[in-house]
Amino acid sequence: MSFFPSIFWIFFDKIFLILLSTFSFFIFAIYLEPSELGKGVMFIAIPGLIAGLFSGMIESPLVSKDIIEDGEYSTVLWFSAILSIVLFIFVIVIGYVLLENENDLFLLGIATSTIIFILISRPFLAKLRRDNNFKSIALRAFLGKCIGFIGGVSLAIKGYGELSIVIQFVLQEFVSLCVMAFTMRSIISFSFSSKLLSNTLRMGRYLSISALSNSVMNNGLPLVLGTVSGTESVGLFNFSNRIVALPRDAIFNGINSYALPSFARVQSDIMVLEKRFSDSNRLSSLLVFPVFSGLAITAPLIINTIFGDKWTDSIIYLQYLALIAIVRSLYLFHSSLFLVLKIPNIITKKEFFSSIIGLSLVFLFGRDYGPGAGVLATGFYTFTCFLWNISAIKKAISYPTTKFIGDIFPAFCLSITMVFVVYWVENSLFYFDNNIKLIMSILSGIIVYSIGILFFENKRVGPIFRRRCKK
Repeated sequence: MSFFPSIFWIFFDKIFLILLSTFSFFIFAIYLEPSELGKGVMFIAIPGLIAGLFSGMIESPLVSKDIIEDGEYSTVLWFSAILSIVLFIFVIVIGYVLLENENDLFLLGIATSTIIFILISRPFLAKLRRDNNFKSIALRAFLGKCIGFIGGVSLAIKGYGELSIVIQFVLQEFVSLCVMAFTMRSIISFSFSSKLLSNTLRMGRYLSISALSNSVMNNGLPLVLGTVSGTESVGLFNFSNRIVALPRDAIFNGINSYALPSFARVQSDIMVLEKRFSDSNRLSSLLVFPVFSGLAITAPLIINTIFGDKWTDSIIYLQYLALIAIVRSLYLFHSSLFLVLKIPNIITKKEFFSSIIGLSLVFLFGRDYGPGAGVLATGFYTFTCFLWNISAIKKAISYPTTKFIGDIFPAFCLSITMVFVVYWVENSLFYFDNNIKLIMSILSGIIVYSIGILFFENKRVGPIFRRRCKK
């Protein structure tokens, strides 16, 4: 596939699916209670945690190998099928022992079936990625998301509560697998090689550690929080985190899609690479800081205007998570740089250690602080990962702390100015309803920040943008 069609399908895959997820999230927030949302999130977190551990071990080696031998796809496919069935049975047995409610066991069984769909789909997805077949990748995700969206939203509107969350998750993974299996029947054969399987798993075990670190925080946190604090706490935390995650993932994924190939093109010239890394940090801070500082200051208006009183308790958690997203952006490009420098695992063990400590914080403080414990754990994990990345970057390239501060300082000052202006606007419009206040607050923030960049950053940012556009 040529460059521009590839870019189009990558864009379609990222942006459209995020918009669809945003729409479904709004509907779930309107029709579901916090406890129902929390229970649904807990059930889909279980297969997400388990599949997240093994997916990288199965898929990434197939993608990164120079040559795929005959029968290797089918070998990994049958291994994935056997492994997923064993894991499915194991989870159901544990659930049968621990769960007293038959309805909860039924939901667990439906949700856990996605382990089978996710792991079996890994060899198919690996082949698509190796072939640069971004169109098929996007279309299978599109069909899965659309059918899952229709099924989940329909059940939510009819009042099926947490079942709607589970069904949406199951449908999108099942449909995605069916589409790939139907269009790629050639890799389904009855061949199996223990030698090929051993080589793949040996190569993938290191990659699974990194995947586990992210999976522990994303899927382990709601499970621990729900265990010690209840499903309502999970619902409030997930609601707040989801509002932050939707723009965060869209921005961060889009920026990182650019970062890796950009750094790779100049990896042979370390001085140019260091300069590009610095420019990228400066530009990303100018983009990220105002979005999440603005989200934090307008959170009360957003929640009360769009979602209603039942989510009012989530406002404070949303504000803190928005600020944590700013800290996360401070090491946004580090993983791409480490990959280019061929040191991708330089902080993997430290990140995993931080995720375990984060879950321990949820376990210790979840009973007393509820969703606040989830925010605390997320903040701890993000801040410690920031420290690990800053320490590692000093060993990898020449990027002094003073240079780092100088790169993010303009965005910090402009964002603080914007926050004060938005706060003044919100508290000055006493005679207007919340809809007008929200619109005026967003417009005033955009205008003030744009004027600030125009006057204070034009000489620095202008040439960078023009150089990027020419390339």
